[in-house]
Amino acid sequence: MKILVVYDSYFGNTERIALAIRDSISEENQVIIKNISDYEEKDLAGVELIVIGSPTRAFRPTEAISGFLKKIDVKKYKWIAFDTGINPNLIKSRVLKIMVRLFGYAAPNMAGKIKKAGGKMLSEPETFFVIGNEGPLGNGEIVRFQKWLKTVRI
Repeated sequence: MKILVVYDSYFGNTERIALAIRDSISEENQVIIKNISDYEEKDLAGVELIVIGSPTRAFRPTEAISGFLKKIDVKKYKWIAFDTGINPNLIKSRVLKIMVRLFGYAAPNMAGKIKKAGGKMLSEPETFFVIGNEGPLGNGEIVRFQKWLKTVRI
C-alpha cells in the first residue's frame, strides 16, 4: 500500500511522530513523508492511505493542514489522524484545563472534517503529549505512538 504522511510542525514534535510512522510501518508498504509546506498534488498519485498530523493550535489543526483538507477529495482515501498537544494533566491553569476539555485537540477536529466529507477513518484520532507549549514530547510518547499504530489496520 502507498501511504502519504502529511504533517505540519512548529517545534519539531509532530515531525518526530511523523518520522516514527515511517520507521514503524512494515516495509511492504511504501511510505512518503511530506511536511505540508513541501506537499505537492502529485504526491497523491497512487496513495491509498493518508496519515495526517498537526500540532494543536488554538484547539484545532494549523491553517495549512485545514487548507489541505479543504483542497482534496477526502473520499478517495483511507485516513489516520494524530496531533501533538499539551497533556491536560500538566496544565496548571483551571481556565485552560476547562477549555481543553471543551474544545479538545486538532486530531478529533481533523477526523470530524474527514468523516463529514465522506472519508473513512481507520482508527480513532490520537493526541501525543508534549511538555509545555513547545515540547519536547513527553516521556514514553514515541513508545505509546508505536503501540497505538499497531492497533490500526493498515
